[in-house]
Amino acid sequence: MFELFLTLSKAVGRDKRVCVILLGMVSSEALDWLLANSGPVIRFQIVVDLLQEQDVGRVSSVLTDLLASRLVVEWIDRLTQGFQMKDLHSSKPAAFENTMGKLGELGMRAGLQPFDSKTLPFRAWLTDTAEDEIEHPFRVFLRTIVASLLSFTGYSSTEPVYNVLEERLESTYSFAKNPDFGQVYVGKRGNDGLVNPRLYPDQQFVLPWIHDIRGFASSDQILADSSLCQKAETVVSMVLKPEYQELQPGYGLMKYKDRGYKSGWSVHLPGFFSEPSNASMPSILLILPIMAPFKTARGSDWFKRMVERLETCITEYGTYRFPREWLPEKREGYWVNGAYMALEENRRRKSAIESESTFRMFRIKHLMERFP
Repeated sequence: MFELFLTLSKAVGRDKRVCVILLGMVSSEALDWLLANSGPVIRFQIVVDLLQEQDVGRVSSVLTDLLASRLVVEWIDRLTQGFQMKDLHSSKPAAFENTMGKLGELGMRAGLQPFDSKTLPFRAWLTDTAEDEIEHPFRVFLRTIVASLLSFTGYSSTEPVYNVLEERLESTYSFAKNPDFGQVYVGKRGNDGLVNPRLYPDQQFVLPWIHDIRGFASSDQILADSSLCQKAETVVSMVLKPEYQELQPGYGLMKYKDRGYKSGWSVHLPGFFSEPSNASMPSILLILPIMAPFKTARGSDWFKRMVERLETCITEYGTYRFPREWLPEKREGYWVNGAYMALEENRRRKSAIESESTFRMFRIKHLMERFP
């Protein structure tokens, strides 16, 4: 039991300010309601991540419930070994990027079994492919996806993950420190616009992918190192520029040999130029937590407007109730776009959407206050 508690404490870190911060931003009544009405996924993350509970028995209890959760068991089973493009990046639920994103949101993280065993092959894959020659146009992109989501789930300190994150930080910073948006495209810049080959030497794309930002935001090593954190802030600051947001979503085409390939996930922010649509709100609910660690983002007009939009959903009791369409759970789609938002096992319960909404809002507020 004691070893279990130590593992959890190491996995999530300890911050004695957390409980004070959380209770300072939300009512204790709303927090009590959430603990009483939520399922094992939300209850575990409140007790362990937000409140930093010190009682070993209580931590053990919520962990046992989490690991027995139907949602956790279902998504853990989907995390199978495979390293081809379709295994790592596709709209299928079993694709690594979707399964790992969902599992991270369900509370799974480094130090927990069977999660550690399931993620070990992917950590080994990052090491095995570190010195590979360029064999296909998406090698760096796929390694970034894997490292980013391993960082998101608590493995940022492992050497292969950190190495990829640091390499991506240096690459994106090289452009972000003095961005010249006029050189991004060669010729026309529509849906099939060709990105300037100078921006992806050896496929090391210098424009950031959304996975880069998630990886940086989840890395204690980057956030704790003043030099590295400042570089990450510079990249985020560039993303918040209108000139960046006016780039083609997805950037355009990257040339490899005699063919053009889509460049990947850009960091376009829904609601940047106008009020966000309901269809874009799932993406916003996923983007806000990964932007919150960065002072540049928290102080931006976009971030403040998005939080204000969420605040319109507060109830008279201090809980939150988002429209159900903001929290979809689809049969297929990309997690990064908000396709798999369910955190409660039984969403037919009257309190399910309110529990999910309240927890997501509390987590965003916690992150806003956690980083000075």
